[in-house]
Amino acid sequence: MNKVRAYPSGSIGRVLGQRARRQVLGMAIALPAALSLLPSGVAAQTWPARPIKLVVPYPAGGNADQIGRLIAERLSNALGQQVVVENRAGAGA
Repeated sequence: MNKVRAYPSGSIGRVLGQRARRQVLGMAIALPAALSLLPSGVAAQTWPARPIKLVVPYPAGGNADQIGRLIAERLSNALGQQVVVENRAGAGA
């Protein structure tokens, strides 16, 4: 028998928004940590040779764009490589 939870109106959106933010920030923290564990021979290679594109599936100026730019800034500092935010709005995100 499945239990059905009753949420106050509007709380589901807040919970899902918080979860999504936590996941994105968790990935932004985990990536540099994972890269630091690579063997030194692999880390010495010049990868990537071009700027990294971070695709944000929403129009510029919104909350997703601001979070994407914060993550891009921190990734750029951690990786020592330029990270460019590319906004691709449309198609239902």
